[in-house]
This record gives sequence, C-alpha cells and structure tokens, in this order.
Amino acid sequence: MREATAASPMTREVTTADVGCSFEELVRLVLDCGGELVGVLSRRDLLKLFLHEDDELRTTIRDDVFGRVLWVDQDTVEVAGGVVTLRGALERRSEAEVAEHLVRALPGVVDVRNRLECGWNDTAGIRQTEIFG
Repeated sequence: MREATAASPMTREVTTADVGCSFEELVRLVLDCGGELVGVLSRRDLLKLFLHEDDELRTTIRDDVFGRVLWVDQDTVEVAGGVVTLRGALERRSEAEVAEHLVRALPGVVDVRNRLECGWNDTAGIRQTEIFG
C-alpha cells in the first residue's frame, strides 16, 4: 500500500490572480466546475485585497470624500492601522454622518472614530434609517 503524502494532491501548475481580482473571481479560481476544492486561500490572502497604506487612505478620504463629495477643505484626517479619526468642524450634523458613512465603506478602513464637530444639528427628529436605509 502506497503512503499518502502532501505532494500527492498537488500539481505543479500554479494559478494566480491579479491584485484587482474580485472575490467572485478568486472563488472561481479555487473551485473547479464540479465545486470541488482545487486550491486554498488563506485569511491573509483575502485581507490583502482590502488593506491599503494609511497615507493612501488618508489622501483618498481627504480628496474624494471631503473634497469631491462634501466640497469642504478638511485636512484633519488621521489614519493609523486602517483606523480613521475624523476631526474638525463641519457646518451640519448630516455632513458629518455622511462623511462617516462614506469613509466606513472604503476598502481598507477598519474602523472610524468620528470626532467632527458641527455648527447645526439638522438631523434632530430624523432617524438614521431614514437617511441611509
């Protein structure tokens, strides 16, 4: 009787995925047509899809969220290990909530600490679910 080794189920052919590959594409690479496992993706492999450099995240938040969406000059964004801290002042409370919501949705953001101050609470009486669904 032949002993089973780790090499027996392996092949020499290596299948790779591009950095921009979607999760669905990765799943297709790991499963063959019959749904049988043909490869392994580790947690670390999957996290690489979502992790970004802190400086890159800070620039994206400052330029895209505050600059292009909210049209405010906000230079008090701190990012450390994917944890984003928003500081400064905005005119309305709803802007601070939208900023936090948009930042949370960015790939690479682990958590958001919203320390934004607001001059006017325009959300009084409005439930969060009415704003974001």
